[in-house]
Amino acid sequence: MARHPRPHKAKSCKRTSLPSYAHKLPATTALPETTPDMISGGMATVATMGSDKDQLALCLRVLAEIPLAVILLSAQGHIIYANKAFSTLTKFPAPDLIGKDISSLVSQYPDAFCFHHLQEAFRANKPSHKKYRSQKINQDHYWERSNIVLVEVGQETHYLIGFFQDITLQVQSKELISHMAFYDLLTDLPNRIFFSGELESALKESCASGQKLAVVLLDLDRFKVINDTLGHTVGDQFIQHVAKRLRTHLAPNDTVARMGGDEFILLLPYIRHFHEVVAKLQLIKEVFREPFSSNNHILHINVSMGVSLFPEDGEDVHSLLKHADSALYEAKNSGRNHYKFFTNTLGSETTSDFTIEMSLRKALDQKHLRLYYQPQVSFQTGKIIGVEALLRWEDPEMGFIMPDRFIPLAEETGLIVPIGEWVLQEACAQAVSWQKMGLSPLKMAVNMSVRQFQEPELVEKVLAICQQTGLDPFLLELEITESLLLKDLNVIQMTLQWLKKKGIMISIDDFGTGYSSLKYLRRFPISTIKIDRSFIRDSQNNPDDAALVTTLCSIAHHLNLHIVAEGIENKEQYLFLKDLGCDAFQGFYFSAAVPADDISALLREGRCI
Repeated sequence: MARHPRPHKAKSCKRTSLPSYAHKLPATTALPETTPDMISGGMATVATMGSDKDQLALCLRVLAEIPLAVILLSAQGHIIYANKAFSTLTKFPAPDLIGKDISSLVSQYPDAFCFHHLQEAFRANKPSHKKYRSQKINQDHYWERSNIVLVEVGQETHYLIGFFQDITLQVQSKELISHMAFYDLLTDLPNRIFFSGELESALKESCASGQKLAVVLLDLDRFKVINDTLGHTVGDQFIQHVAKRLRTHLAPNDTVARMGGDEFILLLPYIRHFHEVVAKLQLIKEVFREPFSSNNHILHINVSMGVSLFPEDGEDVHSLLKHADSALYEAKNSGRNHYKFFTNTLGSETTSDFTIEMSLRKALDQKHLRLYYQPQVSFQTGKIIGVEALLRWEDPEMGFIMPDRFIPLAEETGLIVPIGEWVLQEACAQAVSWQKMGLSPLKMAVNMSVRQFQEPELVEKVLAICQQTGLDPFLLELEITESLLLKDLNVIQMTLQWLKKKGIMISIDDFGTGYSSLKYLRRFPISTIKIDRSFIRDSQNNPDDAALVTTLCSIAHHLNLHIVAEGIENKEQYLFLKDLGCDAFQGFYFSAAVPADDISALLREGRCI
């Protein structure tokens, strides 16, 4: 193996030099995808080429044409060659470098690390390979990969050749991929993965210090309405505004992350007293009192929050996240726009949700579900003109379960589709059964869920049930909610028009509580609106509710819509709605929802107001 004397022993070496015209040879500016790693062990040994200028020019031409930035350092530490690709990469003109001592360049350009790397390899007299952030002569920064190889010419003459490559794009791509793995693309907040790691670290620190911490799961109330009415562009901008506001108002030690959708999560470390958490929750609520401005829209929104504490509610990431979610669920079910702390009761309720779901599946299979019917009474004649079918469930073990307890679970799990089909089948069959008893035909109103309308063959299923039971479609009324009108408008409109064309009436249930535009009353084939009981209940004591009910009735009359008032409980409400010209009502003032046999009895006795 050839000897490699240190540069300071140069007087014992026979020096050779490259022609002065070497740096003037043309070179390409393209940069390669590969590096000169093919040079075995970083050491290259070339045979002495003699004095033939043609051979030497050929070698220099090769260096000039190599699409890597190449620079050549003499045994004395002077730059004797730099190709055009080096000038293109570093912005250092090659002619200005020739003859410069590497030490002087390091002093003159301390941020140009390509010179530092050359100097290190020169002093160590051995090859080197590095990746670093460097600076061009125009002050631009970039990432660079360099390979310094030792070249021996003859027996004792040594040169260092540096091969340099701009790898800024590769480094930035890796950084971007890494960032995307741990940060939310829309808000640039940490994501669930990053947050879990932060929580894990905070738990270890809290265990060591004996301090508490809190995990707060935050959900925007009714955010879906913004997306459905104003579009996802406005919705995305709104989420960004929320993220910015949370970041601005939280303490530096607090962590805020986006879980996805309209859910955010907060880590509040270093908690000494319970009231500190409450104070921060109140601050967050105050933050949301100020309206948001997004794409020329002024938006007001509230938040629901669920809180779990360490160590009371869990000592690991999974438990704390799970219990915060349970608390959030309770906060939303309790009316939204407030916060709930996790308790063991909430934990058992979450477990009971699973129990109820399993029991509901069993109830559907074993036909434990029942339908009750509430009469709809004409204001004009005082007689029953129809009924609304209402689902009831009395479990053999759990007893009577309220609809608002199991219907949301049925919606969430998709059970509402087979349950809804069973309700429609049972209600239509009952309506025909009353007719066979010789009773007057009644309009049968059946509630339809959003999930049912997402079924591609809904119209065919409804018509098939009418045919199977023998019910005239003109006696069937399907009740939908305003939220359904905010879905795929074209599909919903087409579905409702087909149903209407077959004679089936469409009514909007709980009218006034949703967010749909009144223009939908004209766009969709609606025949009836049902004024929600919440407005009627307070109409005698609240002038605003009374005015709203009056306005709704006036609009419906001008659109030739049938009006049904829900929740009539006393004579005052009855007379108020009758004077407004409502067509029909239902409520305890006439009858609660009762089994089918009780409806038969009411019809036989001809009961009326």
